[in-house]
Amino acid sequence: MMPKTASNTVFKNVPYAIGKRYSLEQLQQDKFEQGIEKGIEKGRVSERQETACKMLDDGLDTATVMKYTGLSSEELAALW
Repeated sequence: MMPKTASNTVFKNVPYAIGKRYSLEQLQQDKFEQGIEKGIEKGRVSERQETACKMLDDGLDTATVMKYTGLSSEELAALW
């Protein structure tokens, strides 16, 4: 059994680090970038939902709203 050291506990729960050596700074940068990407995607989804609500409020049919927002019928139904 391997003794607990800083090097093997830091990477314990990082699946993509298996078989590779990552510095703590690299892992932090990767996680930071992933967080930014997730935040941007959440913002895009939120914007599409807001646009869909406005389109539906203006009387556009759901097929048109789905076409231009990329939202599914289930996603539109959840907005109401």
